[in-house]
Amino acid sequence: MPECYNLSLGGLSISLIPDRDSGEYEYIKRASDFLSLRSPEITLQIHCGGFQEFRSATVVFETDVAWRMLQDDGRWIINIYPNAQTPHLLGVFPGDFRSGDIYTSQNENIPHRYIFPLVSPMGELYLMNLLGTGLGMLIHASGVIYQGKGYLFTGNASAGKTTIARLWQSLPDVRVINDDKVIVRSEAAGFRIYGTPWHGVGGMALSDSAPLTQVFILKQADQNYVSPLSSAQATGGLLARSFVPLWDSEKIAFILGFLDKLCSTVPCQELGFLPDSSIIDLIRNIG
Repeated sequence: MPECYNLSLGGLSISLIPDRDSGEYEYIKRASDFLSLRSPEITLQIHCGGFQEFRSATVVFETDVAWRMLQDDGRWIINIYPNAQTPHLLGVFPGDFRSGDIYTSQNENIPHRYIFPLVSPMGELYLMNLLGTGLGMLIHASGVIYQGKGYLFTGNASAGKTTIARLWQSLPDVRVINDDKVIVRSEAAGFRIYGTPWHGVGGMALSDSAPLTQVFILKQADQNYVSPLSSAQATGGLLARSFVPLWDSEKIAFILGFLDKLCSTVPCQELGFLPDSSIIDLIRNIG
């Protein structure tokens, strides 16, 4: 059945509470790796079948094919409709995103099997809005933990995030926490990276976390090199490779301040690399 499902994402404990006791979810591949035994800080009510209508809602952002953001009487609404205008996931949240309702549809071919509420892109959209309230950011990057240190390799599509993650993964004592989407948060001891379940083509996703010690902006090149970036250059580079709630000016202001602090605190460099182990040796020698 769709049980109460507690997840830990970015150090936040989130509980999914279904409204019925029959059926099951279509789990995303890595969801079970993020189960949490902690008491939930955030509770989301899950409605299996049947969707609330918002006829007076205002569209504030819309993609060409898959989803739109709306507002209605102070609430934020995430409407996921990958194949038709009829949603198959609908999220309704207050301004702080620390509670809410997610409506999920049934698999057309398998009775009593429901889409997992935080499947992509609902999971990422919910999380980037939640983090944008002052908690952190979701960045388009691969994340690596080596000798207790966190390395962030950020890039746009085809920049080499999965390639460099695979090179690291071949080494002992390395944990690749994701090859596509990584959470970054600012905590008392400094910045920290966290894995997410929404992996890239490499399928790498772990719930581990570590202090962030180096940021690399990836660039395809015909040789290995590391080039230091100024704080302004790094801020612009990371902003262009992050998941930003463009429909919310307050969240944008928070993210700009967050990135300015991150890039002033953590070494940020451009990384050109060849797709072989020589680039890993270069990075390890940096420290």
